[in-house]
Amino acid sequence: MKTLGKVLITGGYGFIGSHVAERFNKEGYKIYILDDLSSGRADNTTIKHKKFNLNITDQKCEEIFRSNRFDVVVHLAAVTENHEFNKSLNEYTKSNILGLSNILELSSKYNVSKVIFASSADIYGNKGNGPYTEEMKVMPHNSLGISKEAGEGYCKYYSKRYNLETVILRISNVYGPRQPKQNGNLSNILQKVSDDEKLVINDNCYETRDYIYVEDVAFAIYQCATRQCEGTFNLSTNTENSLKDIFEHLKKVTDIDNVTYVDSIRNIGQHRLDNSLLINTVNWKPKYSLEEGLKKTLVWNNIHNDRAEDITKTKVDNTEKNSHKILPYLENFIGFMIIAVFSYMQILREDIAYNYYWDYKLIYIILIGIVYGIKQVSIAIALSCLLQIVLYLYTGRDIISFFYNVDNITHLSIYILIGLIIGYVIDRKNRDIRFTNEAYDQSLEDYSFLNQIYDSILIQKNKLENQIIDSNDSFAKIYETTAKLESVEVEDIYTGAINVIEKIMKTDRVTLYILDNTKSFMRLVAKSKKLGKSIPVSVKVSDYDEIQDVINNKGVYVNRKLKPNIPILISPVYDNEDVVGIVSIHNVKFEELSLYYENLFHVVMRLISSSLSRAYRYKEDTKYMRYKEDTRFLQGEAFFNLLKSKEKARISFEIDYMVLSVEHSTDKTDEEYYKLLSRRLSKVIRETDYLCMDEDNNVYILLSNIDQEDAPLVIERFRMNDVYVTIVESEKLLSA
Repeated sequence: MKTLGKVLITGGYGFIGSHVAERFNKEGYKIYILDDLSSGRADNTTIKHKKFNLNITDQKCEEIFRSNRFDVVVHLAAVTENHEFNKSLNEYTKSNILGLSNILELSSKYNVSKVIFASSADIYGNKGNGPYTEEMKVMPHNSLGISKEAGEGYCKYYSKRYNLETVILRISNVYGPRQPKQNGNLSNILQKVSDDEKLVINDNCYETRDYIYVEDVAFAIYQCATRQCEGTFNLSTNTENSLKDIFEHLKKVTDIDNVTYVDSIRNIGQHRLDNSLLINTVNWKPKYSLEEGLKKTLVWNNIHNDRAEDITKTKVDNTEKNSHKILPYLENFIGFMIIAVFSYMQILREDIAYNYYWDYKLIYIILIGIVYGIKQVSIAIALSCLLQIVLYLYTGRDIISFFYNVDNITHLSIYILIGLIIGYVIDRKNRDIRFTNEAYDQSLEDYSFLNQIYDSILIQKNKLENQIIDSNDSFAKIYETTAKLESVEVEDIYTGAINVIEKIMKTDRVTLYILDNTKSFMRLVAKSKKLGKSIPVSVKVSDYDEIQDVINNKGVYVNRKLKPNIPILISPVYDNEDVVGIVSIHNVKFEELSLYYENLFHVVMRLISSSLSRAYRYKEDTKYMRYKEDTRFLQGEAFFNLLKSKEKARISFEIDYMVLSVEHSTDKTDEEYYKLLSRRLSKVIRETDYLCMDEDNNVYILLSNIDQEDAPLVIERFRMNDVYVTIVESEKLLSA
């Protein structure tokens, strides 16, 4: 299974994207979301993540890829079928093809390991009865299917041309929590059921679809991201259900009345996608039955009915926006009516039939031009010219004389000329202001985006700088700390390893077990002081699959699912390439867990293994000096060095030990006798225990991880094997 670090989810605030983000977050990965919020909702995703509010076609996306170096990209951003009737194929092309092309190009350029592309069952078209398999010829019948077919072609091209690992998932009809009400038939039905509304179904119940719960989709995407797989797969339940089947399931979990069926004009036939290829490739299968999924969705709908109110509020906001468009026309018309009244009253007051002393129409044109520009002033000019003609005719003149009168033509020309000039000037000024504001807003947006990228890079920079200069995991600190592993005594390496791991890995709960010769059992040889006596002294390897995997695969185990009674990290300890034990970290702060932390643990364990191998070689090479010939008896300085190491471990880490004196014939000095005694005692003691002998040929047994409470049992066990022992105070031996 491939280990991921950073996951970018395009469309991560959408219906499916939000569930995918939650799945990866549960598995411990860092989540990055790229979404322009054109159809998604920011409150869909409440987990910790890094967000980028951008369209997938935006050139700024390159900064995101350059700064973060993603391991995998899940591409879900697209125009979907709910826009089919108000989106042209050209608009599908912009989002679903150009956007995908941009993501693939950046993924290839910045070494993304894998891209997962969400295709659609619409790519198969109306083929009639299923199941549809990946080998079948695709015949899309709508804009969505056509754009997805093109998207699949791009994925295959980048996979072949640039060796970019791509996975294409042809997803069937998805349903579940957070699905927008306008998105698909089933979401409408479930929302109406939650709202107790009357149901009118445009379906003859002969059509079937392959419905899949959204959490099953999210888990399948996760499996594809973390396992070895590439190519095209159907993501479905391989089960077809009609709307009549849906209602039968709904009746089991809620009350449904008053349903009316209307024959549908469409005829999609029986839709079912064969999912066997995906199941066999990534070890995935749908978890939720249709009834379970419907029940979970209804529960969510009932809890989150306030989201339907948000949709209504959006419609109200759109109505208000439309009213703003009508307002200039309304104000223009009201202004004209006022001017018409004033102009008429002027005629009635004048002694002469008609004059132009106060030209309210010109004032009206100037004001409209200044306020609204060329569009409204053109209407004002037309209305003013018409009013000029009507008032002229009102005085008893005829229309022909109006156009023969030079003053009338001059006035009309003045209206047109002044109005157009003012409208043009105002429009140009407004256009310049708008462009300036847009440029300013764009600059602010660019600044905000770059500042966001800068802050992200700065955090990483400071973190790396701290690691290099100040932190416990810098090279200098690692060298200083691992200097404690320079001893050639095996027992010193055991206790030194605990100290090194605690300091570098920032934890206070570490254990070190050594395997016996059969590799069936592990014996505790060192542990952190904070663990007390809660850790078992002996562990059977076969009782823990995780430990067996570490020993067999020689790799670090990470407890990502936080299984109880299993350490967070387990690493093998090597003697050359042979696993001789394991080190476990039982507790660590959640924020410390990262790919860097795992790699650091791996490096530290290599250093410890190297030191331990050196100690083993030294022990083997100096065997003739440290041991009585052909026996397991440590003697002389080696015996007292071992005692000192054990006492030091007891004080520092509360690792108990016990020294027993063996009753034997001290007057015998024959070498064969000691060889026989060594073989006899070796059958009784464990591999982590030691046989020792002082200068006066007194024989001792040093028992690891044994306290005073266990003394009677230990003495009895030796007695049953005809070995008689008494407890010796180690302080007396050390002071002798």
